[in-house]
Amino acid sequence: MTEKEKKTAEEKVFRELCDYVKKEIMGYDENQQLSKFMIMRLRGLKTGQYMANKNHESMAHYPFKVILLTFKYIKHHELDYILQSKTFTDEQHKFNYILKIVDSNINTVYNKVKKKVEEQKRLDDIQVVELPNYTNKYESKSNKINKNLEKFW
Repeated sequence: MTEKEKKTAEEKVFRELCDYVKKEIMGYDENQQLSKFMIMRLRGLKTGQYMANKNHESMAHYPFKVILLTFKYIKHHELDYILQSKTFTDEQHKFNYILKIVDSNINTVYNKVKKKVEEQKRLDDIQVVELPNYTNKYESKSNKINKNLEKFW
């Protein structure tokens, strides 16, 4: 895969992440969009920063797919309850709160994804050998029936 194809695939996953956050997490409709602040915060998660910034050294490197899976993980486990029970002053406060939860769960999801990939590699390395059909060729030496077994027939 060339560098350009990798970047295009990564941007596609990032758009998918933004759409998921917009519709499922923030509850926006088609006429609304995420603010630049929210987009920069999402891009910052990739490098382990508060906000995307090329001037600072990145502290981590999470693929956008892992970030998307983390959002799905927290939505399924705890986010719905938290958002119903807490009031926020504005959208930015709500988004920062959600990203704090994502930030605390991202390593858990990353480790699960990493473990799954390693297990898949191990499964791919296992070679399956088909055994030929085996037919039993045993023949008894006599046709005697055990007297103890006669009551079963």
